[in-house]
Amino acid sequence: MPQIAIQKLQAEMDKDNNDDMLQDVGNFLIDHINKNQKDADKIAAVDKTIMKSIEAMASVAKAKQKNGRARLTDSEGFTIVLKYFGIDGKASAAQAPKVVATEINLDDLF
Repeated sequence: MPQIAIQKLQAEMDKDNNDDMLQDVGNFLIDHINKNQKDADKIAAVDKTIMKSIEAMASVAKAKQKNGRARLTDSEGFTIVLKYFGIDGKASAAQAPKVVATEINLDDLF
């Protein structure tokens, strides 16, 4: 079952290889399968997709927003992804792909 789940994820990732978030979440899930093969059948479920897991993250972020802004840590975001796929547990920062975020004040540029 791990290979089927990985192939399913890879097919979705190949459809849109320009979407960095889709790629990051897909790679996280592939890594998760390699370390937790018992979860492969949950990730392989036909009605579950990487994009829908990203939408689940967005929904949580939207509920947490203040003044039109929201923030999730990598661990929070990937824990939501796991929950979407029906996997209990929390994603640690070590499991999450390294994502670099920079905050820029636009006034400093002018």
